[in-house]
Amino acid sequence: MPPSGPACPSRSIILVGLMGAGKTCIGRRLASRLNLPFVDGDAEIEAAAGHPIEEIFARHGEAAFRDGERRVIARLLAQPPQVLAAGGGAFHVRNPQSPVRSRPGPRPKPRETTWFWGADPRPRSTNPGDAD
Repeated sequence: MPPSGPACPSRSIILVGLMGAGKTCIGRRLASRLNLPFVDGDAEIEAAAGHPIEEIFARHGEAAFRDGERRVIARLLAQPPQVLAAGGGAFHVRNPQSPVRSRPGPRPKPRETTWFWGADPRPRSTNPGDAD
């Protein structure tokens, strides 16, 4: 049964950022407060491939990793609402096949809310109506 309640969002929340940016730490806390499951995209990719990410890159290269990443993230986003921590490749600006960018759903209200962490310490939302 999917989580529910007044604070439970009706869509997934995706935290995107570089390694060490705090996606997992913040994601776990956010998921707990919203009564949603937390999913670490990198851990899911490693489980699906049966190898650590570094080994996938070394053995098969970045293109193969990105393809696997795309498929895993697409599978995760087809599930009920969750808080998902994902690397920057899940929402690569130059990748029209990105599962985050190409999700179906009515616009301008997307099915996910995506927050980015980077050099600017303030998180940014992809939703036009969200405050900066």
